[in-house]
Amino acid sequence: MFSFNSASKQFGKTGARCGYAWYPIYDPYAALIFKKFFNFISFSTVAAGTTGLAEFLDLIQAFLDLPDTGKALRLDGNKSLKMRHELVKKELLNRYPGSQVISIPGSPTFFAKIKDPRIPNQRASDVLLKDLDVSVNNGEAMGETKEFIRLNLSGYSQSVAGFLNRLAGQNKYTVQDVFSASADKCNYSIVSSKGLPNTIYIVNPGDCMIDADGGKGPIEVYFPPFIDYEGSRVFTVKKTDTSDNPVVVKARKVTTALKKQGESVKLQWVATFYHQGHWQIVSSTSG
Repeated sequence: MFSFNSASKQFGKTGARCGYAWYPIYDPYAALIFKKFFNFISFSTVAAGTTGLAEFLDLIQAFLDLPDTGKALRLDGNKSLKMRHELVKKELLNRYPGSQVISIPGSPTFFAKIKDPRIPNQRASDVLLKDLDVSVNNGEAMGETKEFIRLNLSGYSQSVAGFLNRLAGQNKYTVQDVFSASADKCNYSIVSSKGLPNTIYIVNPGDCMIDADGGKGPIEVYFPPFIDYEGSRVFTVKKTDTSDNPVVVKARKVTTALKKQGESVKLQWVATFYHQGHWQIVSSTSG
């Protein structure tokens, strides 16, 4: 086992006690028993919590339901982890010359032996906390000495970029430097009223273009909170029919109505990773 971490924390469900272990696919044993995977292996370990396990299995099923069983998405993840590992390694060695990186590119966690004159009188994790105001795991919890540190590379891209900027001592990194999203797809959806007093459509994460046909009655397009997404594209809703039936676009703290054919509104989720995030109107052609 080359790396381990808490999957529960990353899903925001710490009580579920889900974890994972990771092998690089070129490891002979891993390659022998996991021939159908792509570049890396992970599996879930569960100590308690049926709800967390059910959500983890739902996630795996979502991968399997994709046309390529999630291969492109997993390759994006692997590429992102390699980018992060190399950038953290570069900036860490610049900041603490003579340090030694133990982990390998592609690992979800970064493990290193820090060289600094304050060590071993201080733990390496305490040195990074003092210098960077960032908490990392100390090596003693991982079976090593206080010279070692371990940090999670699977965190949100903004957090990783922020950590890199603190290491570098300047704002030189952005989300695009640590996040690969070639598998990101934009869906086109058509919503038609069903002759009811109100037809309701709930927006899905991939619905970036929505044409609403309210010819047979009013339509309500509802934008639910999108939490834990790495980034939000701009979502467009357009009224395509000539009737007087409104297309009402709603979200928490946002309501606007499209009343004429061709009117549209663009929304985007801001503060992507936090519960205080919200939908914001980017532009609108409605009267």
